[in-house]
Amino acid sequence: MRLVILGYGKMGKALEKIALERKHTIIALQNDSPTIADYIHWQQQKVTCVLEFTQPSVAHAHVACCIEHQLPVVCGTTGWFYHDKTLLNLCKKKKSTYFHATNFSIGANIVQKANIFLARMIQKYPMYHPTIQEVHHTEKLDIPSGTAITLAEGILTQYPQKIGWQCNPTPKVQAKNVQNVSIIAKRLADNVGTHQVTYHSSHDTIQIIHQAKDRRIFALGALLVAEWIQGKKGIFSMEDFLNF
Repeated sequence: MRLVILGYGKMGKALEKIALERKHTIIALQNDSPTIADYIHWQQQKVTCVLEFTQPSVAHAHVACCIEHQLPVVCGTTGWFYHDKTLLNLCKKKKSTYFHATNFSIGANIVQKANIFLARMIQKYPMYHPTIQEVHHTEKLDIPSGTAITLAEGILTQYPQKIGWQCNPTPKVQAKNVQNVSIIAKRLADNVGTHQVTYHSSHDTIQIIHQAKDRRIFALGALLVAEWIQGKKGIFSMEDFLNF
């Protein structure tokens, strides 16, 4: 593949390394927002995928420009409204390719699926109360993480008695509204990413946990997705990729 990597932080560096290991060509690797001339140039260079891992404040513009110029885009930036209807409609209009995920780890996505199954089973027993805890490195800007929100949304699909989720900054802060799924968000040095769903009762605890050991698992997942979307048109997610 002929790749563009937008965002040269920890994830961008991991993407670069694995892309070269997999014998792909990197046409551009940049940290600054591209110009319209850049998108036109990449189109002329027959770029096969843009990997977008930047910041919430610029992700929408990057994805929109990729779609506009019919550059297949795989976006892993979280903390922004990636299901914006204007993007989805633009993608359909341009017959382009747009893939977004809050987490590209295969294991984390299996946990997300198991999370929905577990919620479906447990919601019938009101003695259990679900909470989510996520831990990431101190440089992660969005709180809570996109994966934690996805986990909460999965629980909400199975809990008619719950109306939403709320984020509590520390375990000491208790959820004030039991109708919400509580997310506890922590930031610690050098923590790649841990997500834990817990069901508490007075007498026992049920947990499912995913702990990432390094960023390679996310970068490899994103590149596998980029390879998978080649020749495809439309809007895709990890549900499509993993064929759940």
